[in-house]
Amino acid sequence: MLRSAICVIHQKSRETDDSPHIWDDLVKQGHCIDEYRVAQLMCQDSIRAQPVKKWLAIIPPVPALFPVATNTLDQAFTAEAPNRV
Repeated sequence: MLRSAICVIHQKSRETDDSPHIWDDLVKQGHCIDEYRVAQLMCQDSIRAQPVKKWLAIIPPVPALFPVATNTLDQAFTAEAPNRV
């Protein structure tokens, strides 16, 4: 009964909950069990928490949205010789 409850909680969390979180959910449901026992049962059934991947949006820059600033100071960025300004 506990193994099936652990599996259900683990699947509801998209397999991201570890033993302390599953133990907390079991205690809230009224089960009297130790956190160490939950970890043992999870280990015996090869239930492991999967790390949550952080979502990263990669948006390529669009040149039209980010125009290059104009040279308002009319600075000339060319040197006549090396190490000379």
